[in-house]
Amino acid sequence: MKILGLEEEETAIKYSITDQKLSLDCSKMGKSRDSVRNAPLDANGKLTLRIFIDRSSIEVFANHGEITMTSRIYPKKDRLGIELFSEKGAVRVEEFTYWTLKDIWKEDESLEKDILHR
Repeated sequence: MKILGLEEEETAIKYSITDQKLSLDCSKMGKSRDSVRNAPLDANGKLTLRIFIDRSSIEVFANHGEITMTSRIYPKKDRLGIELFSEKGAVRVEEFTYWTLKDIWKEDESLEKDILHR
């Protein structure tokens, strides 16, 4: 899975069946040092991911918390979206759900404008 940003920015979450390894790569999202996390994970043919993303961080919980990863990210601008992909072979996605939460920072900006115009 990739979280896509502008100007070729991306954060990638990959699982290798061969290596039984989950990786989180933030190297293309403004993080040059300490940008890749790897963890061993035997998914037994089924991988469950729960991912939380905000402006400057990402948290990944794999197979109900068996493996967790977290990292800071530094995107230059807004995100474009999410891309699901497979590098070798087919993958079946049983369920994909996402929620967009209200941005409190943008709300604060509008409140500030309201206060300034009174």
